Amino acid sequence: MKKHASNLLTYELVWWLATAIVCGMVYLRVSTAFPTYPFLFENMVFIVVFITLTRWIFLLPLSLISLSRNLMIVAIFAAIPLFLYILGAHRSFKTNWDDGTLIQYVAKGDYDELKGIANFFKSEMIFFSVGSLVALFVFPFRMVKGVWQKYNRGYV
Repeated sequence: MKKHASNLLTYELVWWLATAIVCGMVYLRVSTAFPTYPFLFENMVFIVVFITLTRWIFLLPLSLISLSRNLMIVAIFAAIPLFLYILGAHRSFKTNWDDGTLIQYVAKGDYDELKGIANFFKSEMIFFSVGSLVALFVFPFRMVKGVWQKYNRGYV
């Protein structure tokens, strides 16, 4: 059992490192395009939630959360306020994008290049925010299934 937990810890750390690399790449791109960006924290939350929960949905037996039934139950209830936070952040971003108030944050330069950068960040934000909302909707159902399997079979 100790070897299994050690393998799960290694696997979990590798995935967190991959998530940090994705966040770092997005941060570097944002910092070059926007001198100040009001949705940077929300963007990072979207990325972390999307990657982590999608991994836990599909690869639950290979994660540390699968070792504790109580932790899975806590995760079910933690998904509710996180869903509401991400929904609010998504709506706030969409409102600012539609109003055109994000234009003031774009660095000065060629219009066509700036338009392409702005559209990239709009697509990236919407992809990760909607992806994290979908993952947060499915996640509690997967956790309930995992709790049931852990209780009745002894493994996820």
